[in-house]
Amino acid sequence: PRAIDYRTVLDLQLTNTITRIRDADEDVGRATVLSLAMALSLEAEIASSVASNNNFGTSAVSRATWTLSSIKGMGEQARRLFAAAVKAQEGDDGGSHTTQEEHEELVERHPTLMLESINEVLFQYQGYGKMRAWSDVHAFSFARVVETGSGSPLHVAILYQAVAEEAGLPLDCIVLEDGNYAVLSLGQWAIDPYSSGMLMATEEIAELFDIEDPKPSSVRDVSIALVKMQLYVDWAAITGVFEPAFRLPLEGEEGLDLALGLYDDVSFSYEMSGSEGEEEGEVSQFFVVRDDRGQQYLANCVRAAEKLRILERDSSDSRIRLGVLLYFNKRYQDAAEVLDSLVNEIGNEIGSEVENEVENEIGSEVENGATALGVEDVDRDEAGDDDDTLTERILNSKCRTLANKCRLLSSSYSSM
Repeated sequence: PRAIDYRTVLDLQLTNTITRIRDADEDVGRATVLSLAMALSLEAEIASSVASNNNFGTSAVSRATWTLSSIKGMGEQARRLFAAAVKAQEGDDGGSHTTQEEHEELVERHPTLMLESINEVLFQYQGYGKMRAWSDVHAFSFARVVETGSGSPLHVAILYQAVAEEAGLPLDCIVLEDGNYAVLSLGQWAIDPYSSGMLMATEEIAELFDIEDPKPSSVRDVSIALVKMQLYVDWAAITGVFEPAFRLPLEGEEGLDLALGLYDDVSFSYEMSGSEGEEEGEVSQFFVVRDDRGQQYLANCVRAAEKLRILERDSSDSRIRLGVLLYFNKRYQDAAEVLDSLVNEIGNEIGSEVENEVENEIGSEVENGATALGVEDVDRDEAGDDDDTLTERILNSKCRTLANKCRLLSSSYSSM
């Protein structure tokens, strides 16, 4: 019960934070990213505690408090090293007796000395480094990254940014490869925390990642990347596909193909374990969720997708992602509502003539929205279903119809 109470409070906090980021992106500071990273980490701890029926206690909250204290301590240590380096180089009094304004002036004059000090603290004294593998779930929990010393490129970059902020050197994050990598911006230079703080010219970043102009990402873009990483780690645990290059898609036409069993790059197709007595293949799904842990991963994915829908301002991809995950989670009514809103929006944009062509391609709907799209027409008398099972089958079929319509409409819209 205590963990559930914590989760309720945290859900409200997260919703308020991401709504503020969505609505006032330019007015929120870098500290908001750290707050979001901590809150997401705490949410994952609570979800895991509830799923395993462990006593939540105060361990996760204590870890969060310790994490913030550690960041502050590492920032102060970097300041002391910096002061000593400035004094050794130029004889300037950069010691602990300088005012904040004087310290900022010294940092502005000697930014590379500060970077060297931060690198010394993080990578020599503390031993932070790369994650062991993409399957290492702790690499995507900020509090665990601070505790264990290894993390994903994005989480290590956010740690570096937070320590630099404490030390008096503000840095902006540049999100790369949809959050799979990140560097920090310092004028015409970029710091690569995942490579032990290597200093590179922005032109090198542009060449390495094949982008034209590596500009600092907005707080909203960094926040989107953080939530996506949280979603991907649970999605990977369900599908067994951890490497980003092979990750099963949830967005766009490919995501809809996945829900419909039409995704060509995957050679397997399973039904999700359903209610007791459900016949094999009766409700077609695309992966196996056989235990409570798998169901928890799927619920975590849905929560992350709901956050992304807010942060991405109700974009098409955010609604497809959420609709597909709700469908896999057998929340058919919710999935239908999300997909239906997108179908109506795209239909209004492309015009009635094209929409009618799509309708004809799909075929006419049968009673209550059930269709023969990979699911047999529903007949209560023949199937002998009770009301709940019949409703579930109808809603499942309706979701598949909407997903297919959305896929065809999107394809028509993109070709216009």
